[in-house]
Amino acid sequence: MTEIEFVKDTVNRVRAWREQEISKMTVSGLTDLSYRPRSEMSAFGWVLAHQAAVYDFTLNFVIRGLKKGHSNFAKIFEKYLPGTSGDWDGTEISKIQEYYDYCERAFLDWVKNASYDDFDRVIDDESIPKFFVGKSIRQVITDMFCHLNYHSGHMAAIHRDWIITR
Repeated sequence: MTEIEFVKDTVNRVRAWREQEISKMTVSGLTDLSYRPRSEMSAFGWVLAHQAAVYDFTLNFVIRGLKKGHSNFAKIFEKYLPGTSGDWDGTEISKIQEYYDYCERAFLDWVKNASYDDFDRVIDDESIPKFFVGKSIRQVITDMFCHLNYHSGHMAAIHRDWIITR
């Protein structure tokens, strides 16, 4: 399996878990994107939009090193970045899915055209959060997938809380 095939397969698995959690929530009647568990973890809709922002941030700010104009979805990106409150800000689920799809496709386009050296490049831009500095792009991508999956687990926890409280 090539690096590109591995990344594509991982993208598909991340999407499958995300969609599985969304489906479970929908089937059980949890469609309120503002639902925020008693534990005060982030709202369901915030988590969905944040996953798209994770793709966006990783590709455009960390990998590409862009400072502005990161996507067609700048307003959504800013509302659901790490460090925001986790509150629901009213973005329609169709816009969230469109944002997620757009960022996933842009990431896969980058991967498709990346060289081995691109994956090996080390982040040395001091304007990027310290967490990423000194990591290879390959490591940054691994962190991105972990972050995306963490939030799919987050959705499962939101769903469990909702089931218990209804």
